[in-house]
Amino acid sequence: MQKFTTSIATLAVLFGQVFGAFAGLSLAGADKVLAGGGGLPAKINSSSLTENSDGSYYINYCTDVEGYLTVGVYEAVGSTSSKKVAVIADNMRTVAQCSYVIWDGNYGDQNEVGTNGRKAADGEYFYGITLDGEYPYSYGVDYKAEWLTVGDTRNYDDNDDDDDDDIDYDDDDSSVKIVDVEIKNKSFDPWDNQEAKLTFTLNTSAKITLTIEDEDDDEVVTLIDNESYKKGEYSIKWDGEDEWGDIVDQGTYNFILKATANGEKDSEKGTLKVKKGAQSDNSEDPRLQDVFVTKDNFDANANESTYIIYTLTAEADVTVTIYDANGKKVEEIEDESNKQAGTYSVEWDGESAYKNDTYKYKIYVENSEGDTSKEGTITVAEDSTSSGKPNVYKDVANKGLYSPSEGDLTIKFRLNKAADVTVELRDGNIVLGTIINDEELFEGMNYVTWDGEDKYGETLEEGIYQYKIIAANNKGKDLEIGTFMVTGSTKYKYADSCGSFTDMTDDELYCEAVQWAANAGIFTGYNDGSFKPQKSLTRAEALKVILESQNVQIANAKGQNFGFYDVDKYAWYTSYLNTALNLGIVHGYEDGSFRPNHSISRVEALAMLLNTAEVTSNVVIPSNPYGQPYYDTPNTKGTKWYMSYVWFAKEYNLTENDYYFYPDSNMTRGEMADMLYRLYQAGF
Repeated sequence: MQKFTTSIATLAVLFGQVFGAFAGLSLAGADKVLAGGGGLPAKINSSSLTENSDGSYYINYCTDVEGYLTVGVYEAVGSTSSKKVAVIADNMRTVAQCSYVIWDGNYGDQNEVGTNGRKAADGEYFYGITLDGEYPYSYGVDYKAEWLTVGDTRNYDDNDDDDDDDIDYDDDDSSVKIVDVEIKNKSFDPWDNQEAKLTFTLNTSAKITLTIEDEDDDEVVTLIDNESYKKGEYSIKWDGEDEWGDIVDQGTYNFILKATANGEKDSEKGTLKVKKGAQSDNSEDPRLQDVFVTKDNFDANANESTYIIYTLTAEADVTVTIYDANGKKVEEIEDESNKQAGTYSVEWDGESAYKNDTYKYKIYVENSEGDTSKEGTITVAEDSTSSGKPNVYKDVANKGLYSPSEGDLTIKFRLNKAADVTVELRDGNIVLGTIINDEELFEGMNYVTWDGEDKYGETLEEGIYQYKIIAANNKGKDLEIGTFMVTGSTKYKYADSCGSFTDMTDDELYCEAVQWAANAGIFTGYNDGSFKPQKSLTRAEALKVILESQNVQIANAKGQNFGFYDVDKYAWYTSYLNTALNLGIVHGYEDGSFRPNHSISRVEALAMLLNTAEVTSNVVIPSNPYGQPYYDTPNTKGTKWYMSYVWFAKEYNLTENDYYFYPDSNMTRGEMADMLYRLYQAGF
């Protein structure tokens, strides 16, 4: 393969030919923004390349608008022309995000230089990315291109007298070089007989010295002391012991590899970590994906916070650190070893921010196969308010993570005064659905729920989305935008879990109640370690936990359906239903059904709970059919039946909201645990 020593400007010309062909544009107009479109100009903010040990490549990119993406690998065949090697993404729709595509290192089915499916020949290539705008959200076209090297591109014609071609480095052979340095088990546990392995190649015979130093640059041990090595590849192991044969303390150490030949010198340096419990069998290096913050600016003085979300692709040690604008470390908000692959949410409340300013967060991950990091910015600033105008604050959506299979998404926010509120779900500029529209909400904490479906009834795909809250009155309006991630499974975990439950944080609203209910044997979690606090309860599930919370003796009654046509005689809940029917706590419907698998509303669950407490614990529910205990529980003919129950809930603080009860909303597992806990705390 011919190699071209090419400038960045020439690379732009090369890719311009490819780009023009893909986009159907003339080369002269390829880098111009097309006028007259809607939305924002198409823009690729950055791109980079990561080479993997299996010969594949991650082509990373960041865009700030939606559009259509084409990514390919090309071979330069002249200073102004090129041919396709592989087309990885062809007019693929993308949203504003940082992501990547994978090239497997083989010739693709659209290639013009090799055999489809065969490994691409060693040599110099370049990758190109085009982003084509999508009306009405973005317009114009942008592109980026960078060189990439496949395999060993050095010249093997050594012109010596033997039959084999030794590596001929571009540098003069009299200049010694240490190349192809790799570390196996960069983080290792010598107490478990693990070792770090350093592999390197010499381009010529040389004297080698390899030493290990601590973080204070004090020598710990010399592994190789000015010994002669011939040209070739070598591997050296360190067992974690010092020069006296004792295992060193846990921590970070530096290796210094030096080569000397013919008066010339070369050296390589790197770090190793000695750590108890380190895993030596990591099969892949860690990568960070889906990195974002739920709020890129917030008011710490108003007790607001933001959540840093990231996906870890392999087990690794993780640190999340906050720095000020000058690069000074402000706070380390996470430092965890051997963290499993998954998606995580880490809260920063800004208390360590000594002034309103823009701060940088950095996520650093490392395992024995490598390390990587991602950075972003967060602004801490006072939320400006105007006299009489509403203010939306302390808004959050499930702490940034949501799985439709686990129930509804809950968006919580506070209002400083009553306002007409609209809440939208968005994908950039696209409105996916409207949860509420100009609905009057009152001062204080409010929340709305969303079932994960767009306005067409389709469940959203995995990805990163936004919510938009608009609050208005006759004095003006305020809006807040936050970001959250839709996941397709229950694998996501929070950094500081609530007890043993991986999907709740220890400072979450219902954590204390959930832990109490779990310890009391009222609720149990799921096999994947989650609790699923937002998952709606069925009537049968609510009946079970209510009876368990009141320590009711359950009478076995398998093989009966009690006259209900929709009750399975051998279902898990029949004994609970039998007990409740005998106590007069529940009744069926006029059509002969019990509807055990239907979701139960909040007010139905409250009535079931208080009826049980009244029968089993002699709790007195005063009759109070008058007044209006909550803004959303008006005293009407249709609500008379539950008025005494909600007055009791108001009196004994059985719900966390002082203004709204949301009687017709589904009762979730977290809310039910909270209500049971509050009744227990009230002494019943």
